[in-house]
Amino acid sequence: MAQNSGSQASQGLGDGVKGIFNSIHGAGEAIRGAINDGADKVGEGIAQGGSSSADNAERQAKLNQQGHNQNENVAQKGLDEINQGIDQVRNAGHK
Repeated sequence: MAQNSGSQASQGLGDGVKGIFNSIHGAGEAIRGAINDGADKVGEGIAQGGSSSADNAERQAKLNQQGHNQNENVAQKGLDEINQGIDQVRNAGHK
């Protein structure tokens, strides 16, 4: 059964709204990743204050491998969601 123009317009509007919300969610994720990375770095700076240089090197290596990569992945996924949402808005109603 073919869709009439009214249902196509409704579908396009729905897709556009979904795209807007996906972009907003993606922006939140990108911000969260950046804030968490900054907080990790600040916390690491505080933790290094009373430690030996060997302990600091080991702690820093762990941080770089785990925390930073994880936060960077969250931020990148957020940016991907923003782009996906923008594409949804652009393509809304063009099916």
